[in-house]
Amino acid sequence: MSAGKSTLINALIGKKISKVTNEACTEKLHYIYNKPYEDGNIYEFDNELSLNATQETLLENDKNNTQDKILVSSYFRGFDKNKVCFIDTPGINSSLRSDDKSITEKN
Repeated sequence: MSAGKSTLINALIGKKISKVTNEACTEKLHYIYNKPYEDGNIYEFDNELSLNATQETLLENDKNNTQDKILVSSYFRGFDKNKVCFIDTPGINSSLRSDDKSITEKN
């Protein structure tokens, strides 16, 4: 079951960066950094660096990424030049994926 962490982060950022469903869907840690200016691009590192990540790229996990984290960088409206990093974590109560709790607690 989803707790709404990704939904809250998307609302704070003002963009749909984190995947949102009614079921638990965050499988890896997502470090989402604020860029100091808007250039129209969202950067993502999930096994490979994408300097212009599409919505589809952001919402899918790269199966070749064996690490438990994904790095994303985008401009957040309303935060201006403040340095902000949101960390979207897997839930700790998912009965479907037992690794979620250990990934969250480890980091």
